[in-house]
Amino acid sequence: MVPAATLLIPLPTSAGGLAAIHGNWSVGISPGTELWLQSWIVDPSGPQGFAASNGLLCKAP
Repeated sequence: MVPAATLLIPLPTSAGGLAAIHGNWSVGISPGTELWLQSWIVDPSGPQGFAASNGLLCKAP
């Protein structure tokens, strides 16, 4: 997990497996604040029945 799970948010996906998150950084977020994102899917052939995406680092402007 990248770097560690602190918050889990289940998202519904389309029939094609797509999910979208839209929004803006909150006004109170300090410039340079980092947020790591990673998605997990059920995958019977993966380790422990799951597969994960690469980690994605988002940084507040």
